[in-house]
Amino acid sequence: MTAFRHLLRITLPLSFAGSCLADDPLWLRVETSQAEPTDAEQQRTRTLLGTDIGIPLDTRAEPTWRWQLQHDYRVLTLADGADSVAANNGQLHQLSFAMQWQHSVWQAMIQPLIATSSNALRDAGQLQHDDWRLQAALTTSIHRDDTNQLRLGLQLDDRLGRYAGYPVVSWQHQLTDSLQYQLGWPDNAINWRHDPHWYSRFLLAPTGGQWHVYNKDFQQDSTLRFEQWQFAWQLHWQVSAPLQLTAGFVRNMQQTLRYQLQDGSERQQAPTDSTAWQIAVQLQF
Repeated sequence: MTAFRHLLRITLPLSFAGSCLADDPLWLRVETSQAEPTDAEQQRTRTLLGTDIGIPLDTRAEPTWRWQLQHDYRVLTLADGADSVAANNGQLHQLSFAMQWQHSVWQAMIQPLIATSSNALRDAGQLQHDDWRLQAALTTSIHRDDTNQLRLGLQLDDRLGRYAGYPVVSWQHQLTDSLQYQLGWPDNAINWRHDPHWYSRFLLAPTGGQWHVYNKDFQQDSTLRFEQWQFAWQLHWQVSAPLQLTAGFVRNMQQTLRYQLQDGSERQQAPTDSTAWQIAVQLQF
């Protein structure tokens, strides 16, 4: 029998290198997904519950500031070894506060966060310095005209499955008034506006992560790393000024999961590709 899991998630922006600090009001976005497991060891990863709230502090003049509070919660099914079980429960949280800044051709972001397993958040006294992390980005526009923009920079985060720095490049081209695409590393996107109320997006980006996790009695801590690329198609409907609805699907690809067992040995999984559908609601205040 085919089984499904019902999930809630929050969709966060793509690479900061391709972002635009627009004059957005306060917003809140929540998304629901439903995914189909394909085999006994199929690893499940979705954001079950999230909060993504942002306020531009001053958009009337440069420099422009924006802050965001984000909560990302994923549940993973971890296969046991032949003689030992996984050294964490597979329930993973990232809590973060991000500050973004833009001035002229420069954009910068700094984001302190906690990335750990759920049992550590229930007993905050168990948190260690390895649970805390600082993510950041700095990009600049080296070419810009009416239809093109080329941005280069550096980014420090865990989206590629390991907390590390890497170069980013983003070329954005306005093909027509209704069609725009972004090519680069690691994010790619196509935006197509059908009319003032409807538009589609095609996205390809890494959605991995790294967490510092604990076993049940906090006698063992370790690092869990997850690599994943995601292709998504989304159809957005601007119902009214404050309300936007989104539907679409996601294809999770190139997945690798690395974690520790209770006996100290390392376990690696390579889950098969999986597909999920999405429904999202975004409110602007």
